[in-house]
Amino acid sequence: MFCLSQLKHLPKVIGIGVKKCGTGGLITFLAKHPLIRIPKIHSGETFFFTEKPKTGPYTYRSYFPPTNKMELGMEKTPIYFDSSNINLASTMKKMVPKAKILLMVCDPTMRSFSDYIHEGDQHPDSPAGIVTKQNTFEEFIDKYVPKMQLLLQQSHDNHTSYGDDYKTQIMLRGLRKTIPEATLITTGLYIYHIQTWKTFYDKSNFLIVDGEEFIKNTGAVIEQIQEFLGIPKLVWKEDFVKHPDTGFYCYRKLTEKHLNGSHVETDDELRTSLKCLQKNKGRTRNGVKHASPEALEKLSQFYKPYNKAFYQETGKTYNWL
Repeated sequence: MFCLSQLKHLPKVIGIGVKKCGTGGLITFLAKHPLIRIPKIHSGETFFFTEKPKTGPYTYRSYFPPTNKMELGMEKTPIYFDSSNINLASTMKKMVPKAKILLMVCDPTMRSFSDYIHEGDQHPDSPAGIVTKQNTFEEFIDKYVPKMQLLLQQSHDNHTSYGDDYKTQIMLRGLRKTIPEATLITTGLYIYHIQTWKTFYDKSNFLIVDGEEFIKNTGAVIEQIQEFLGIPKLVWKEDFVKHPDTGFYCYRKLTEKHLNGSHVETDDELRTSLKCLQKNKGRTRNGVKHASPEALEKLSQFYKPYNKAFYQETGKTYNWL
């Protein structure tokens, strides 16, 4: 039996998405902090609020390791952000009202391509996986972008802003059930999905993380998140080093040896000391998987007005245009 300081508690940090924007890397590196504890399940994803919310807080607590008052339980389930359950954010707020929420966004065009590759490779029997296996990415874009444009035009009606377009918000979430493969595109319509979360969370407990910046400046983003969570900054940007082969940042705790100017670390020594993400991560970012420039440009133009609206909504400019 655990003593009082070692009981299981509800999480204090929840990552809600976005799928294929680097959420796996984010929780992996945050877990290097001695005060952050994550579930011992695949990628720290519980799927609680999409699969078992009616079972209540006792079940939710069971996913997490025991924590004391200083420690923070954390999970991330990317599908939360644009789940088909429009009441998910409300349920989460009621069950864990003081939890800090992390939303990681990225270039929706590259996110879509990454999701296309992921579904075909990791979930080939899912509706989206079957479609990606039967169509090239270019064929997929040619078929589904016009379809999504038509659905959005029909749904938008005469609303003056994305915020009051509740009909479209519901429509997009419903596509997870009616046309699940369409979510490879619609997940990137951040401006619609953010509206529900805005109702329940403000800037004091809701942080939007730029996934593109996370790739370029991993350590700096991890430092920013520690500040947001209000925990001692124990994981520093100097703890992250680019892998000599992949060019992606990996974790290696900075020691006095590394600060010693007389010590010259070889590439082989560096490789063995780094804690990196799984090899299947970043396939669409490192050039292993390719999409035609024409398909990417077509998708980029589709997202352009929605990206602009998202910038205005969040008060932050991202380099996605």
